[in-house]
Amino acid sequence: MSDLVGIREQIIANAKIMLATRNPSTFTANSSTTLMTSPGETAVVVFGQDKYIAAVMVGLTPAIESIECATPELAMRKLFTTVCEVLALHIPKLGIHQRAVHGGGCFDDDLIVESLKKN
Repeated sequence: MSDLVGIREQIIANAKIMLATRNPSTFTANSSTTLMTSPGETAVVVFGQDKYIAAVMVGLTPAIESIECATPELAMRKLFTTVCEVLALHIPKLGIHQRAVHGGGCFDDDLIVESLKKN
């Protein structure tokens, strides 16, 4: 179960980067976003009976959903994958200041604290 708690926390962290804070007064009556209860409220829920879907919810509105899965646990894992893929589509790639890290990965040298770079 602790795996699912960590996955849930990461899903919410990723989703908060992507999802804009909305002002309920700007919604139109025909919009599904009128179901929102609180503009800043982001949650992860799992619903279904024989097949389960996990979703990132903003208020009462689903923002990102997994595919239908056989178990709630699998739905959470699929949602995590979905959120990561959506985030990867929108995160800007590192540019000319990109530095490779031995063993894989990279970082933006401009964002590292100067005092650490001097050592």
